[in-house]
Amino acid sequence: MPDRQRPPPAPDPATAAAAPPGARRGVLDGPLHVTGALTLDTLVLDGIQVAGGASLRLTGVCCGSLDVGAGGKVTVTGTVCGDLRAHGDVELDGVVLGDLVLRGGRLTRGPRAVVRGKVRVAR
Repeated sequence: MPDRQRPPPAPDPATAAAAPPGARRGVLDGPLHVTGALTLDTLVLDGIQVAGGASLRLTGVCCGSLDVGAGGKVTVTGTVCGDLRAHGDVELDGVVLGDLVLRGGRLTRGPRAVVRGKVRVAR
């Protein structure tokens, strides 16, 4: 008998209702380039680059590094497994397992912010 693929599981109404409008869920291959406003509640298997003028709200996991261009804005309440390198503004209330390198912009740290690597300011 041939193998049959199972249909994808039905979305859980409890977690689907909690996702903000426009949020992307699931697993994404990378690298990912953000050029507009985006909310990610997902697993990104590579790095993320946020262009100048773009904004990202990361509530999921970025398995690579997160790079923020000049004029870009990032809010991290999830986890960045690599480095976070920022030329733009960063609101951090999540976890960065690598280094946090500020080359411009502003850093706002929340009460749950954790940086396991070094925090460097290189302007």
